[in-house]
Amino acid sequence: MGLVNQTQISAPISAQIEIRACAAGSFQLSLRTKIGETSGERDLTGPDCRQLADAAALVLALLINPNASVDSGTPREVPPPMPVPAAQSSVLPAADLGETARFALGIEAVLAGGVLPGMAEGLAARMFFQHGPMVLGARAGGFFPQDQSAAILPGARASFYLLESALEVCARTSPGRRLGAIVCLGSAALRLHGESSGVSTPGQATAYWPEALAEVAGHLRLARRMRLRIGAEARGLGSRPDFAILGLGSVYRPAAASLRGALGVDMLF
Repeated sequence: MGLVNQTQISAPISAQIEIRACAAGSFQLSLRTKIGETSGERDLTGPDCRQLADAAALVLALLINPNASVDSGTPREVPPPMPVPAAQSSVLPAADLGETARFALGIEAVLAGGVLPGMAEGLAARMFFQHGPMVLGARAGGFFPQDQSAAILPGARASFYLLESALEVCARTSPGRRLGAIVCLGSAALRLHGESSGVSTPGQATAYWPEALAEVAGHLRLARRMRLRIGAEARGLGSRPDFAILGLGSVYRPAAASLRGALGVDMLF
């Protein structure tokens, strides 16, 4: 508000103002004045410091000039604060990462024990059909050849490689988030092939069998259409084949259970 000063009084005036915050969220203003030899004190309470300051200014103006009139001009409109631009970030929106992804295609490196002699290294391709928290998965892959020597005749040996395919049904958490987990149950079909060497009559043999599988994996979204996946899987055999070299006996028999770990990258569509 504006004040029009018409006359002034000659007595000296002094004022002391104190503003305190109250527990209820309001403010209290104490105004102590002295005009000549006359002292006075007033207490004002309000929800806004600016309103209290304006009221105190009006009181002082009236003390200085009792004939002062209040300018009735329209108060200025305080413009709203300018919006602060959001800082650019590489973090993907949490609620919009994977809701539109219904299909994923990936490749993974696998390290396993119990499927070939020693530790086996392999590759696999995977497909995922995703709908909300449910996922249907399919994969196909294999392990690089591993050699096994015959116990009776060290010069005789056999080389084995493994091919497999699997189907699984999975449940996943937080499909639209940067971090998530997935748990799968399913079955696999395996083909193990072996070829003997170092004997007078080399031979070869192939065995097929099914396995049950359980897998748990976690994923990290690297981009809107790409994720990194790391998982662990346990397998169990229904029946185990036993490979033997004629005249030398058993060379290799897969373990009744196997464990494998995988690290893969998936593209989302």
